[in-house]
Amino acid sequence: MNFESLEELFYSNIPIPIILIFTVIPLVIGSLASQNSISTINDFFIYNRNMGTMVSFFTVYATWWSSFAFLGSISYFYSVGSVYWTAIGWNVLFGLLYLLFGAKIAQYGKEKGYLTPISFFTDIYDSRKLSLLVTAIMIIFTIPYLQIQLYGGAIIIEIATKGVIPWQICALMFYVVMIIYLWAGGLRAVAWTDIFYGLLIFLGLIAGGYFLVSKVGGVDILFEDLITKRPDLILLPVGSDTAGVTMWISMFLIIPIGVVMGPQIWLRMYATKEAKTFYIMPLLLSLGTIAYVGSILAGSAAALLKPEGVQASADAILPILLVEFAPGWFMALIMCCGAAACLSTANSGIHAVSALLTLDIYKRYFRPKSSEKHIVFIAKLCIVVFSAAAYLALVFAESPISIVDMGFIALCGMSQLIVPVAGALLWEKSNAQGAAAGLMAGVFFTLYFSFMKTIDLPLHSGVIALMINGITFVICGLLLPHNPVTVAKITLYRKGNFQDVTSD
Repeated sequence: MNFESLEELFYSNIPIPIILIFTVIPLVIGSLASQNSISTINDFFIYNRNMGTMVSFFTVYATWWSSFAFLGSISYFYSVGSVYWTAIGWNVLFGLLYLLFGAKIAQYGKEKGYLTPISFFTDIYDSRKLSLLVTAIMIIFTIPYLQIQLYGGAIIIEIATKGVIPWQICALMFYVVMIIYLWAGGLRAVAWTDIFYGLLIFLGLIAGGYFLVSKVGGVDILFEDLITKRPDLILLPVGSDTAGVTMWISMFLIIPIGVVMGPQIWLRMYATKEAKTFYIMPLLLSLGTIAYVGSILAGSAAALLKPEGVQASADAILPILLVEFAPGWFMALIMCCGAAACLSTANSGIHAVSALLTLDIYKRYFRPKSSEKHIVFIAKLCIVVFSAAAYLALVFAESPISIVDMGFIALCGMSQLIVPVAGALLWEKSNAQGAAAGLMAGVFFTLYFSFMKTIDLPLHSGVIALMINGITFVICGLLLPHNPVTVAKITLYRKGNFQDVTSD
């Protein structure tokens, strides 16, 4: 990094002070949150089960709206076309899934003292092997989803500073900031900063979209020109694997299922104070889709402003155009809004992985009798170590990361968990053997066909993997022996009876 250039940039028309203020505000919020925190496991990981409705909404919304939604949506509208309009549908589906699964999971968590998603599986399925498999799946598929967040946020700032601050330095800066406020306040600090990030995400998409539309002459001219110059961007291609009906269906199913099964969302379910929060969440999350108006406007305007394409990844089209057309102060503000989408998902991922590592591995298998203070300290260490490892893996990645492609693969893997979860909530014949077999089949199929692509599939590999997972789960449930404890718990829990059920 050239410090003379950095000094010149600081006093030039690109307002680095805005970026620095954006970086500092979460530290202030985290400091305030830490004053209300106590050094207990319940407080650090699940907000002491006392998260109100508005805080719940903002932290779920900010976690849900990632770089996938901010940068990825605009780049998809720009380079692929209308298929991303299915985002309206999958936002509604996410809200409904959050109600249907979240309300029950939160109830179970409160009654039985669950702290992580693994607590749910361990309690109902009573299988150490299944619990370890679920832990591995959650950690493995959270890592790439986390990395694309930091990469997306860092690239935004690199472009905003015209390369003076490399994306590697930006990512390191973001990691350090997150570590500080996570260390200080746990989930409470994350949730409070997500209020700030959530507002920036919504306002930034709308403002950025309308600004770029103004550069092509307004909304009417935008769509008139698209009809004549780029009709491919407003029509759904027939028979296309990347932009047609099959991808529309696949994205509609996989994205909301994958996110709602992520460990960061489970922790928010456990943290929610009142059941009524789950019933208003579908409405609030659906209203949040208004922000996609900004995405379609920005992506479509970009297709007219940069018809020849860009040398960089299409994921960078928004910051590239803002640098070219917007005044420095406005460009910096929108860039910060984009970075907020990335960081609000990354901080949740880091916190959730620390919970899995600390409670489901360290405490369960190595130090089960540790004090709460010791466990919280280990969780903070996990945040630092895991962040450092993720940063190094990101910096030394051999090839550029495609935000949408990598994010979709990660969500395909995570979505496989919905089968054993639905079984534990709804079907008395569910068993651990079927859950494990289905998960392994689904994850293997997802990974193999996502990277090998040896044959053409009628749907995306993640959807077919989900079907294979479900069929395997049901067959095993019908044919294999059942654990009487599992059967009893599913039956009683469905009736709202949480009395202890133990094996002989």
